[in-house]
Amino acid sequence: MSDTPLTIRSFGDVLKPKMSKTARKKYYDPNKCVFEMPHNAIERDASKQETLYELLFESLTYTLFLDESFRFPDISKSWISETINNRIPINSEVIKAAQKQEAATVVAAYFSHNIIPNIPKHLLSVVVDSVEALIQGDSSLGKNKRVSLKSAKERKSEADYLADVWVLAVCRSAELQIRKPSKGACENVFAESGGAQESCSQEKPGDAVEVVQSRGFNLFSRGRLHIGQEGCLYGIGRKTDRSEKQASSLARTVQGGENKAKPKGLLAGALFALFLATAMFFYWGVLFTPALVVAESQGPTADLEVGASDSNYYIDLGEYIKPAREKPMYSRPYVEIGDSDGYVVRGNDANNRIKVFSRDGTALGNGRNEYSNFVTYPLNGEASVFTAILNPPKYPGFDPELTYRILGDGILLFMRTMESDTSSLEVEIDTAAVEQLTIELVLVSKTYHSFSDPFFLGIQNATIKTTDY
Repeated sequence: MSDTPLTIRSFGDVLKPKMSKTARKKYYDPNKCVFEMPHNAIERDASKQETLYELLFESLTYTLFLDESFRFPDISKSWISETINNRIPINSEVIKAAQKQEAATVVAAYFSHNIIPNIPKHLLSVVVDSVEALIQGDSSLGKNKRVSLKSAKERKSEADYLADVWVLAVCRSAELQIRKPSKGACENVFAESGGAQESCSQEKPGDAVEVVQSRGFNLFSRGRLHIGQEGCLYGIGRKTDRSEKQASSLARTVQGGENKAKPKGLLAGALFALFLATAMFFYWGVLFTPALVVAESQGPTADLEVGASDSNYYIDLGEYIKPAREKPMYSRPYVEIGDSDGYVVRGNDANNRIKVFSRDGTALGNGRNEYSNFVTYPLNGEASVFTAILNPPKYPGFDPELTYRILGDGILLFMRTMESDTSSLEVEIDTAAVEQLTIELVLVSKTYHSFSDPFFLGIQNATIKTTDY
């Protein structure tokens, strides 16, 4: 396996040479909940470090509230260089953004508009395969995490998969910085080992440590939780350099005892032995307790996995089984759309709507035309139910007939035709094992306004019950 860990820098190094030299960036309009290309958009070389990382970091921040965005650092050329080269700690606001539950979904939406379109189509599969190779080469991720990401590559769209990996890369980079001891600690180890320590990082964790501690992560020196994809915490208890620390500490204990005046007589020797045994019992209890608490909290079926990249031990607690949750469709990225100019989403998680329409029609005679459009969302086999309110077309004077078609992996799951006087319809559709869900609308009318007008409510509160979040 490769010695290159998954980090912000290694992820960017995979993308950078494959990015377009004539990239254009779409900007997110929070009022419309859509990405739009400004009419005066300029072309930029996304294969340059500062341009690529500006896009990558912005994918974490573009939906932040105003008070949050003020705390985020200026994504300048110098800041990018110092951050990815570990000359400064990763900013705590970057870590917070990557640790949010919805981070992967938010990043995937941004990637689908500003990363995927700016990778030449013939190179996209090369990028995805290279990212997969980076993951599989990083043994410190653990076997289960690598298997999970390999499965995600097969199931998810390119934007979703790369978003998952980018969020994990940010969290991993922060975790790796936290693990690096300070310069003073390095000097102590060097002195205690008689100058045998070959190298040691002089980085200080800084605010990266503070944010992790503030979120309740217990950073024991001998029992540490790894930060990872699911909320940046993926259930691995770590015991760092246990054998070396045990040997070093016990050696110092024995050596310290020998330097003192030796007790005389049998009773004194027995008392000294009892004291030493008690001290060792206490030491071993402190050493093992944090990691055992982590393991017990996750269940009794933990497997022991030894990382191939170093001598550290890992307890791999397997894949965490998420509970299914209801998630709105309006904010999820699509994988395919017939006519992007006829796709509008508005609202919030409590009340929203999706409108799928088209202005381009096919003449049917008698002044009537047929208009159609569709949008496809990735469900990745993890959504059990799709629910929504389907609304009828507007304006009876145009004689509209609107047909809704819901397809799962190309198979028709639901179809209903509505006229302007039809009542709204609540639907609940079984989507178990469906990888991609397609919503198609076909309007037969004198004009397309019957399903594009602002008074047409479209598909209201579309929701999936899923474990993919």
